[in-house]
Amino acid sequence: MDASQDTPQRSQKLIVGLCTHNRPTELAECLASIALLHIPEGFELHCVVVENGPISEIAHVTKAANLPFRITHKLESRMGVVHARNRLFDIAEHENADWLAMVDDDETVDENWLTEFVSAMNSFPDVRFFCGPYVILPSNSLSAWRRPPGTDKRPLGSPTPFAKTGNFLIHKRLFDTSLGGFRFDTVFNHSGGEDYDISRRIIASGEKLIFVPTAKIYEPIADERSGFWYGLNRVWRDQHVVQKHLYLRLSFSQAISKNIAELLQIIVQIAFKPVYLTRNIMFGRLNSARYTLWDFFTLIARMWAIIGYPLSGEIKAYGKPSKDA
Repeated sequence: MDASQDTPQRSQKLIVGLCTHNRPTELAECLASIALLHIPEGFELHCVVVENGPISEIAHVTKAANLPFRITHKLESRMGVVHARNRLFDIAEHENADWLAMVDDDETVDENWLTEFVSAMNSFPDVRFFCGPYVILPSNSLSAWRRPPGTDKRPLGSPTPFAKTGNFLIHKRLFDTSLGGFRFDTVFNHSGGEDYDISRRIIASGEKLIFVPTAKIYEPIADERSGFWYGLNRVWRDQHVVQKHLYLRLSFSQAISKNIAELLQIIVQIAFKPVYLTRNIMFGRLNSARYTLWDFFTLIARMWAIIGYPLSGEIKAYGKPSKDA
């Protein structure tokens, strides 16, 4: 008899990790949703909360969380999102986790979030990097001029150019430094965009990143993030960190070439917006007309981020330009 048949297979360790800073209410809601997760067969779960700040202000929240599996709270006193996320990677490596699933502290997870990721693992056994969709829950105060968030309709297995840390799953081969794993770059500590950068570096190393449409998280848009100008500023900020990645990882000539190609695409799109706007107004489609204007301004914001990047200075916290960051 084969002795291996008598040996039970080891459960895979999966850490559900999140970083938090001064959001006790949102964190409690996030942990409450994690408590309702369906635990995939053959997996041992462990929740890790990394608090970013000089002193702990949310330990009582993690202690009160009623999770059916272990929860650990760690304090990362070095301020900045990159330090917090790298601490989470370090803990996952120290715990010898096989997988790390990440979610943000202002989100909630679908009860099937992990089982859907595991199903995708089984369907794509050679893939070690997965991401899922954000179901955006807009505030009632969302500006009438902003296009409402849509539904990501990409099918299972779609190649994806980058993943956001609010909804991704990564194998230990990609975070364990003894295996050549990655870390977030501290140059993005104040600006954000660290998830875009690490995703692009992982893909550049030859790994695949695929989309799992059923691995859903839910993200509400707070009232203070619902305004027209906040939305435009966020579009500019997102494009700004893409520029930061390009100039950091590519040669100057390669970055310029990519930017010229993208600017040409943006200019073509801008050129057609007046046509769409006029047609929508003529046919009385006023909502569509407003959204066309929103699209026009977002294209302008992206174009300005590309052209003005060398002069814009560093972004420091919430997308505000700062020369001293």
